[in-house]
Parts: sequence; structure tokens; C-alpha cells
Amino acid sequence: MFKALLMALAIAFTTSLFAQSKAATEAWVANYVSNQVAAAKATMTERYENGVRTFSVSENGTNVVVKIEDPTVNALILKECADSLIQGGITNGITFAYTDNGIYKSGANTIKATSTNLVLNSTYQSREVNGRCYFINDDEQVARVYWTLIQPSVAQKLIEE
Repeated sequence: MFKALLMALAIAFTTSLFAQSKAATEAWVANYVSNQVAAAKATMTERYENGVRTFSVSENGTNVVVKIEDPTVNALILKECADSLIQGGITNGITFAYTDNGIYKSGANTIKATSTNLVLNSTYQSREVNGRCYFINDDEQVARVYWTLIQPSVAQKLIEE
């Protein structure tokens, strides 16, 4: 009896799914999305000031503000870190923000740019190997150095850590 009831429900449910018009559903969704996008766009404002782009959108009494900063601060990122660095707290992806006078900081760690190379925590010297920059310890590559730009607020956090 139970199997027969389940079979009847399955057949009824399956035929009701095929009976619905897919086109009607897609048109309704397309219309709804179009109307919602138009309504949101009508309330959206955009402002650009001092390297920060601010978007504001209001709907149903709720206001959402998104701020996007331009990446304008020089930074260095270390990757391919050796275990000796990782044990000291310098891990893959650590980012150093430029401060002043050739100094990059990430919390207590520093990279100093000299006239000839980079120096990590007064210990590791940089060297170019096959067109790539590495920090070296006794001829062993301990980290690869990449250059990038980061947002001023991110840089400030790295410097103040």
C-alpha cells in the first residue's frame, strides 16, 4: 500500500512539473530582475574623491554604501618562503607596505631597499636569479619577492601592526 501511494505521488508530481510553461517562468524572472535593477539604479549615487570611489544604493529604507580605494601604495609580497622563514612568522603571501626612506613594513618585519639590493630583517640579502628577485641565505633561496600596489588603508594596517 505504501509503495503504491509513493508511486502515485511521484507520477502526479512529475506530470505537474512538465505541465508548467518554462517560457512563462523565464519571462517573469527576466521582467522582475529588470525592474529590480532599474529601481536600484535609480537610487544609486557614485562619488570619487581623494582616490576613493563611493557607491550608495537605497532600497526599501535600506542604504548600502560600498567604498573602493585606488591601490596607490607600493608594496612587496613574499612567496615561496622556506621553512626557516615560516618558523619565524614570515609566511607565503606576507605583504610589506612602503613607508618612507626605502623601508617596507609588515608589523615587526622590515625590508630595506638599499642602492644595490633589498635586505629582509637585517639578515637576508636579495639577489636576482634568472630575472627574478629572491632573498638568499648561504646561497639558498628563502623567499621570492614580488612588487605590487595596495590601498592606503591596507598599507596603514600593515605599518601599524
